Amino acid sequence: FDMHCDTLYECFQTGAPLVDNRLHIDLTRGLRVAAPWAQVFAVWLPDTLRGKPAYEQCREILEQAHREAENNAGKMAVVRTAEDMRKTLSSGRCAALLAVEGGAALAGSLEHIRDLAALDVKILTLTWNGDNELGCGCCSKTGTGLTPFGKCAVRELETYGILPDVSHLNERGFWDVAELSGGPFIASHSVSAAVHPNPRNLTDAQFAAVRDSGGVVGLNVCAAQLGEQSFSCIERHLYHYLSL
Repeated sequence: FDMHCDTLYECFQTGAPLVDNRLHIDLTRGLRVAAPWAQVFAVWLPDTLRGKPAYEQCREILEQAHREAENNAGKMAVVRTAEDMRKTLSSGRCAALLAVEGGAALAGSLEHIRDLAALDVKILTLTWNGDNELGCGCCSKTGTGLTPFGKCAVRELETYGILPDVSHLNERGFWDVAELSGGPFIASHSVSAAVHPNPRNLTDAQFAAVRDSGGVVGLNVCAAQLGEQSFSCIERHLYHYLSL
């Protein structure tokens, strides 16, 4: 179960098919080595994209994801519920969850949360590294947390069954989410600051807040966040989290 990849964006940019490509993930290799396999496919939005163009590009990539699922129905299915996931995995296919990485996709409009839900988005990473209409990312120079719009968006996400994702959010924004969320929230790809300090990593207190909400944390295999890109280093982050 992998909680985050940017492969949909890369396929959109390059024209590569999801079923067979030279990227990190394709359906053919994934099912050969990892079945049964659940994959969160995130639509990444660069910090240079804002407003209506951000929403339109996000929608276009999500629509492409649905076309990929239709064209490769024997290998994958977009899942909407736990029961969908169980049935898809038991059939030997990839259970694909759709996510958006970057709240800029909302283009400052709460109505777009409904639009993303209609396209089966289940997770919204609130920011990437920079600032957007919802709040400040981990590389922000302002130090503020969620904006008033961002706080409204977190509440609205819950209405539509979309999980807030705090990976890439700055620490003040993280605690805003923890205070506002009435249910689980997640960190889709964030390792431990106690093992290796990095603005993208979670403190033990942050990990505990996700844990106590009923949420989960996915590991990140990026060298800068791990400290070094090795199995032994991934193991240190994993076992530190398990100790909590």
